[in-house]
Amino acid sequence: YLPGSFSDLVGAEVASDGDPRLIASIAVVIGIVMAAGILALTGYFTGTEYRPVKDVGKTSLTGAATVILSGISVGLESAVYTALVIGAAVFGAFLLGGATLTVSLFAVALAGCGLLTTVGVIVAMDTFGPVSDNAQGIAEMSGEVAEDGARVLTELDSVGNTTKAITKGIAIATAVLAATALFGAFRDAILGAAASAGAGVTDALSDAEALQYFGILDVASPANLVGLIIGAAVVFLFSGLAINAVSRAAGSVIFEVRRQFREHPGIM
Repeated sequence: YLPGSFSDLVGAEVASDGDPRLIASIAVVIGIVMAAGILALTGYFTGTEYRPVKDVGKTSLTGAATVILSGISVGLESAVYTALVIGAAVFGAFLLGGATLTVSLFAVALAGCGLLTTVGVIVAMDTFGPVSDNAQGIAEMSGEVAEDGARVLTELDSVGNTTKAITKGIAIATAVLAATALFGAFRDAILGAAASAGAGVTDALSDAEALQYFGILDVASPANLVGLIIGAAVVFLFSGLAINAVSRAAGSVIFEVRRQFREHPGIM
């Protein structure tokens, strides 16, 4: 549907170099790669065969409080890496447009379309999750489950949780890309209002200079947007690390207290 150059576009004045077809193709591939990255990250942080879930499982040896602490810390930490993947995809799509903001936002929108090409798999996973989850719950409530059956049902439950978590990550990433593309329209509205308020003062300024003149943060700029995402992710990272440290320390204290009670019964 796209021509070989931007000059061939009918009804649009886009001063940009490059092949629109190539830019569109790479943008869609960026979206697909981002979907694969989110899927792999979510699988790592929620799969029973990987370290995060195993670590949370080990904390159950020291009681419910340490399980809650370790679970929260892993959840906060996992959000950081997903945010970095989304930020990288947004920045990469933006760079495709070069110096032309319109083309950059078009590339971001196409990256969102690339992400949505996985919608068939995502909807299927989102449907499978509750089915396997509820199968385990119903079987447990029946009270007629043997040990082997309980093991299989527990695995089904964990798989259901993982698939549901993956679909939520894809939905959030799609929302971020859609919002980023809409920032262009928001930016134009702000510039129009600023030009009216400036009464000719900003006529000789570029869009970026006009926004700076009025002290407005350009949210459509990839540097600002990705910087905001990374800045917010830092809070999650350090919070997760701090909570994890508390969980490890509490677990060590519990093991030490149990050891003393076991070796020196007279303490009680």
